[in-house]
This record gives sequence, C-alpha cells and structure tokens, in this order.
Amino acid sequence: MQERSDSIYKRLANLMDEHTPNDAEVQTVIGEWHSLIHDNFYECSPEMFKGLGDMYVSDQRFTRNIDQYGEGLAEFMRDAMHIYSDNFPE
Repeated sequence: MQERSDSIYKRLANLMDEHTPNDAEVQTVIGEWHSLIHDNFYECSPEMFKGLGDMYVSDQRFTRNIDQYGEGLAEFMRDAMHIYSDNFPE
C-alpha cells in the first residue's frame, strides 16, 4: 500500500511541473488515488474526496507530508481532486 501511495505521489509531482490539474493524465492518476482510498479504507464519495483534498491544504501536517514529494503538491492534488469529483465517473 505504501509503495502504491508513494508511486502516485511521485507521478503527480512529476506531472505538476508541466500539466494543469485538469489534464487527462493528471486526472487518470487522481482517479487511481481515489481508487486506492475507496478500495482500501472507506467508501469515498465525490464530496468526501473533495473534502479530503481540502484537508491536504488546510491541515499543515498533511501539507508537509505531501509536499515532501514536491513543493506545492498538496495544492495541486486538491485542485485535481476537486475537478475529478466534479466530473466523477458514474
């Protein structure tokens, strides 16, 4: 599980320099992040996924942990998670 999380964080950190949060490739990886949470921890509705993204920025403990993969990654993930949730695949 940790390896999968690390892989997603690293891929997103690499993407954020040249892509926007609504880029198809970014959204695919964010979809993987949603699946990881939904399949392994709890049923994660689009609203809950948005709230989780907000927490990544509002709680500095999360921000510090996520931003160790790349400065600004927590905000990038939040933005991408909002877009993903707004266009949640049925």
